Amino acid sequence: MLENEKLQLNYEVLKSRFVEKEQQASLLQLHLRSLLQVSEAVNQNMPANALYQMYQNILVAQLNVQSLLLFTFDDFWNCVCSHNSFSLESTLQPEVDLVHIHDIITVLDKNDDLSKYFDTVISIKRKQVTIAYVLLGGIDKSQIESKEEKIDFIKSLTHLVVTSIDNKRLLKEQMDRQFYQKEMNNAVIAQNLLLPSDAIKNEDLNVFFNYIPHKDIGGDYYDFLKLSETEYVFCMCDVAGKGVASALIMANFQAIFKIYAEQKLPIEEFIHLLNNKTYYISNGEKHITAFIGYYNVQTKTLQYVNAGHNASILLSGKNLTELTKGTTPLGTFEELLFINVGEELIKAGDLLFNYTDGLIDVFNDTDSNFNEDMLKQFILDHASESVMDFISNLNIELQSFKQHMLFPDDVSTMCVRFR
Repeated sequence: MLENEKLQLNYEVLKSRFVEKEQQASLLQLHLRSLLQVSEAVNQNMPANALYQMYQNILVAQLNVQSLLLFTFDDFWNCVCSHNSFSLESTLQPEVDLVHIHDIITVLDKNDDLSKYFDTVISIKRKQVTIAYVLLGGIDKSQIESKEEKIDFIKSLTHLVVTSIDNKRLLKEQMDRQFYQKEMNNAVIAQNLLLPSDAIKNEDLNVFFNYIPHKDIGGDYYDFLKLSETEYVFCMCDVAGKGVASALIMANFQAIFKIYAEQKLPIEEFIHLLNNKTYYISNGEKHITAFIGYYNVQTKTLQYVNAGHNASILLSGKNLTELTKGTTPLGTFEELLFINVGEELIKAGDLLFNYTDGLIDVFNDTDSNFNEDMLKQFILDHASESVMDFISNLNIELQSFKQHMLFPDDVSTMCVRFR
C-alpha cells in the first residue's frame, strides 16, 4: 500500500512537471507567434499606426498589461500607444521626466507620480541613443512566467517594433535625400546652361568668366552680349541669399535681362525696367545687386550703372578706378528713386574686372578675408596676363589663401581686356 502511494505521488509530480513544460512551450510558441506576426507586418510595409496597434493588442490582450504608454522620438517625442494611461500622454515630458532612465526600472520611486499608474519603465536604445520609452503597469507574474521574463519579452518586442519603424523612416529619408540630390544635379546642369560657357575673343575685346558655386546652385548671374557690330552689354549680378529660391529668381532675371537687352534701350530706361521686373518676380522680398555696362566700340566709351554691387575695377595703364556710380539694388523699391550713370573713356589694353561679393568673403584659418586691397594688388601684379590666365591665377591665389576653408558664398568673376 505504501509503495502504491509513492508511485501515485511520483506520477502526480511528473504530471505536474509535464503540464508546466507544456504550458511553458505553449507560452514560448505564443511569444514566437507574436514576434513572427510583427515581423511579417513589417515586411508587408504595414503603416506605423497599424504596427503600434498590433503591438498594443499583444501587450494588453496576451500579456495582460493593465496600463501602457509608449513614447518614440522622431525630431521630437510622440506618444504612439496609450492604454489606461490616465491622460498622462498629454502631460508627460520624456525629455525631462524620463531622461534619467537608461535601461529598465521595475520599481518606481513611490514619491513619483508615475508610480501611481506604472511600475516599470523600459528605455529602448539604438546606437547608445534612447529612441523610445515604454511605461508598464500591472505586470504580474504567472505560474509559468516570472515578471522579469515578461519584461524581457516586452523589451524585445518593443525593440523590434520601434527599430523597424525607425528603419523605414531612415530609409525614406535616405531616398528623399537621393531624390533631392538628383534634382539638384539636374538644376546645376540647367543653371550652368544659363551662364556663358565660352570665352569671347574678337577684334574688339577678350572676355573670360568663372563661376564657383557655394553649394549646388546659387544666385549669381553674369553675361556678355553683342547687340550690334559696335555695341555690347554685360552684367555681373548677385541675388540676395543662397540656394534654390535665389537660383529661381536668377533664372527669371536672366530671361528678363536678355529680352530687354535686345531692345537696345538707353541705359537708364533699361535699368528702370530691370528694377520693376525684379520687384515683381520677387514680390519685393529679395533684391539683386548688379553691375551693368554698355560698351561702344566706335566711341570707346563705357557707360555703366552700379546697383548696390561691389565696384568693378578698371585698370588703365597703372591707374585703378573703382566704378561706383549707380543706384540702389534692383527690386528693393518698385520704382528707383535715382540713377547716376557712370561713363569712362576706354583705351586699348585697358582691363575691367567684375566680381560678386563671394570673392572678398573668402576667409583663411586666421579669420582674415581676401579683401579689396589684396584684390587690387593682384590686378596690378597680373595686369599683363591674358584674361584666361588672369582668372586662372586668381583661382590659384584664392585656393592658396583659404587653404582648407570652404567658400562661404558663390564666387563669380569676369575679366575683360579691351583692344
